[in-house]
Amino acid sequence: MKCTPPTPWAKLLVFGAPGHGKTYSSVLGADACIALEPQGLPSACSANADLKLVVPQAGNAEWSAFWRGLPAKLAGHNVVVVDSLTEIHCRNLAAVAAHRVGGRAVETAAKAQPHEKIIFENKLDLTEQDYGRAHRWTARQIQILEALPAHVIAIAHSRVSHSSGGLKVSPYIGAKKINDAFHLHRHFSAVGLLHCDGAGVRSVRWTSSRVKVNGKDVQVDGKGTAVLQPETSADSRVWLEGFTSLIERMEAQA
Repeated sequence: MKCTPPTPWAKLLVFGAPGHGKTYSSVLGADACIALEPQGLPSACSANADLKLVVPQAGNAEWSAFWRGLPAKLAGHNVVVVDSLTEIHCRNLAAVAAHRVGGRAVETAAKAQPHEKIIFENKLDLTEQDYGRAHRWTARQIQILEALPAHVIAIAHSRVSHSSGGLKVSPYIGAKKINDAFHLHRHFSAVGLLHCDGAGVRSVRWTSSRVKVNGKDVQVDGKGTAVLQPETSADSRVWLEGFTSLIERMEAQA
């Protein structure tokens, strides 16, 4: 999908349960995908045959080099999907664990089912210092994605927890209050839960959205949060059209 570069670029985070179509929906309007989840590749390729797949090589040194060279690899691509933030953090945790045990290889969670990633993390037996280092790496990588001159649609797994109001579904990046540490809603234009109803119809329920211009939050319709409609189609082309339409209206009013 080629489009006239807007100001700013949309940075969207979509999370949800496994098998609900996060990858399929996200790549519909994309031209490149950072592919870290093998189970998502068939969906990505079937949804968009022209998609450029960017896959890092195995190994800790290669993982660091991948992020250094990522902006150059994605030059000229306007819509990039990241599948997924959860796996990015798992790889950072594995890299930290491998460094701590003398460089021995530690298998990442890429081949694990999404709901097994928490189990994978627990098996690493990491210290608080290890978590701090992995958190810093993941935070820097999120900043790299923020700085890309492209629309970015990041995918994350979800986790269900109990709260005073009942069950709560939130993005799962990693344990140890990782969502609080990263302040995900501060890094993304919108955060949405992709869900599938009993009839198999997918949609996205945007839990938070906003727009930033020159690093500052801009109010929309006096509320400051209504970047995207509260519920939209599970099609990334619709999400991006809604975002760019909003920017055009704001520029026309300026």
